[in-house]
Amino acid sequence: MWGGFAAGSLRANAVALGCLLALPAAAERVQSLAPTQPAPGNERRVALVIGNGAYKSSPLRNPVNDARAVGRALADVGFAVMVLEDGTRAGMHRAVRLFGDELLRGGAGLFYYAGHGMQVRGRNYLVPVDVEIEREDEVEFQAVDANLVLAKMDSAKNSLNLMILDACRNNPFARSFRSATQGLAQMDAPSGTLVAFATAPGSVAADGDGENGVYTKHLLKELRQPGLPVEQLFKRVRVGVSIETGDRQIPWESSSLKGDFFFTPEDARKASRVQKAVIDQAVSEAVRQSERRAAKDRAAVQAEMRKMMQELLAAQRAQLETELKSRGQPAPAAKAPAKAPVQVASAAPSEATAVESRRPKRGDRWTYIGWTTRTPDKKGKTRFEIRGVTDDGILEALTTWNGRKSEWVHGPGIYFVGRDSAMPFFSPYFRAFGGEFKDGERWRNLPFQHFGVCSSNPGQRCNFTAKVLGRETVTVPAGTFDAWRVEVELVAVPVGGGAWSRSYTYWFADAAKRFVKHTDRGNSPNSTDVEIVLESYKLN
Repeated sequence: MWGGFAAGSLRANAVALGCLLALPAAAERVQSLAPTQPAPGNERRVALVIGNGAYKSSPLRNPVNDARAVGRALADVGFAVMVLEDGTRAGMHRAVRLFGDELLRGGAGLFYYAGHGMQVRGRNYLVPVDVEIEREDEVEFQAVDANLVLAKMDSAKNSLNLMILDACRNNPFARSFRSATQGLAQMDAPSGTLVAFATAPGSVAADGDGENGVYTKHLLKELRQPGLPVEQLFKRVRVGVSIETGDRQIPWESSSLKGDFFFTPEDARKASRVQKAVIDQAVSEAVRQSERRAAKDRAAVQAEMRKMMQELLAAQRAQLETELKSRGQPAPAAKAPAKAPVQVASAAPSEATAVESRRPKRGDRWTYIGWTTRTPDKKGKTRFEIRGVTDDGILEALTTWNGRKSEWVHGPGIYFVGRDSAMPFFSPYFRAFGGEFKDGERWRNLPFQHFGVCSSNPGQRCNFTAKVLGRETVTVPAGTFDAWRVEVELVAVPVGGGAWSRSYTYWFADAAKRFVKHTDRGNSPNSTDVEIVLESYKLN
């Protein structure tokens, strides 16, 4: 018997499970925790707690700590707990089966999981530490379907069940998937069940820099508070996580509970109805203050960013005018800064949403590796990070392979820019401002700036032409992407004749919000060619 607060029988089940778990992986551990005190009204309470962190490809530092801390906290409020650490696929299935058997005996059940989780075709999967998933269609056979736990709860028909999933970290296998959807999918709670997520569906939760993950830290803080109905408890957790993360992580629940449940009832510590009302009011006021403060801060930051972006754009325009003057060309007519991209403002709502999804966010990062045909074994890295985004432009910081750093503001339209011994740019965020590539489309006489001898030598005439060559599937170290292929052709004619040319090809992928591959090839036998590919990226 797992429950009934019989520690001996709980250990017996844990020993049986431990024997099974010891065979496939020595790292897997199981522990049984008897209640340290009876549950209110001698209610029967059982819990299965799993923390997975020892992944080969993408280890996590906090899930095992989280599982241990949650297990101890549940034992302190009357739960008989089984804690499984770094569970394998076989061990997790076995533990869920035993948990389901205990639920059939009645009482309240709780399932907690911390570790990697993923959604595939709308279903959520919990990832054991021993799996090697290389294709999306392998997930359902190697990972543990979260609906298996809900099915055990639903078939038990016990009084109340709670499922808590701190499993919304980044999908460690996403780069090998066709559809790299982040976070978990929404789940409907069966009758008498509450499902709690560490963050909203489709979002990613933080593993945390301290001893526990951000979500679990606040869960532990509230779990022992007396007089909190479970729905109110999770509301307070949501407020705490929201404030700590600056609204980047918002916990979420799905509930079909029919009655009240208290981890620690109010009469256990003589908490009054008045105290409960004060708590409710304090939580509501904290939510309102947090929302007002966040809105005010966002507006102030956005105004300052817009001002800085306009100043940088003005500086870049001055540089361009200087270049054009040195080449004997007139400066283009000045344009008033748009309050919003024309393409977005005139688009239908669905089109505007699609454009917004292509736009990067502050903190997005990309790392490229590159080499030349002459020295293919000597590779260099170039890193980009988004420092700011407004309707005027996108501020990007660049660190080149030789350590040089600079910033540049990219705006809408078609243009060509060369910078600091790094790759030249063909409108890297054209689609982020509502631009659309069309197969066969061509642009002639592209405006260009900061491009080597074309900018510094007034006697040399340079002409850039771009053409869209259609969509292609391209594979780079960061993954496989559906991308638009665009080729830019440069023809340069020096003063004394002897024209030369180069071709610059880019593969733009909406999934990465940038180009994922770039080649730079000369059209003479002795030219040095360059290839640059996306090694890794992180999108907020």
